[in-house]
Amino acid sequence: IDDFGNGANYGGLGSYTPSNLGGGGTGPGLPNPPNKYCNGTGYANARNFVAAHSSDATNIASALHTGTAEILGLAGFESGWGTGPLIAAGTNNYFSLKAGPAFATGATGTFTLGSNTFETYNSFLSSGRAFAASYFGNRVNGVTGSVSFAQALNAGNKFNSESRSKPYNEVLANSIDIAR
Repeated sequence: IDDFGNGANYGGLGSYTPSNLGGGGTGPGLPNPPNKYCNGTGYANARNFVAAHSSDATNIASALHTGTAEILGLAGFESGWGTGPLIAAGTNNYFSLKAGPAFATGATGTFTLGSNTFETYNSFLSSGRAFAASYFGNRVNGVTGSVSFAQALNAGNKFNSESRSKPYNEVLANSIDIAR
């Protein structure tokens, strides 16, 4: 488990490999996966995730003066496109927000996964609002573009670790591009 409640290599429920992508994107605005880091549970989950959360993500993005794809890509990446362990546990914590005052806005409780304790929320929107109200939201306020958004969020490369197969910024930027 990494710092965000995901399995090693960001898979949520497994590693990213070319054989488990589930095919290319054919829906409007969804490109073929740019690389193997799309999602350990199948690319179709990304399309379903984007469709299910676009309205709430637009609300959050508007508050942060950023793009909807940036919010969807971040939430998709952090939650394994809605299939990761935090979501499976019913936390509605799509942004992998750890427990504490920085992320308590709208929280309904906490959930422990491994050695980490995370906030729980009623919905994608309440989780997103907590993200927007936090110092992470401040980092990305007004930032658009997948690479710029990832760099702003991960200022100082705090989220990189040797347990990850690719740098956080690269994988997040790819997830944002998938959400477009």
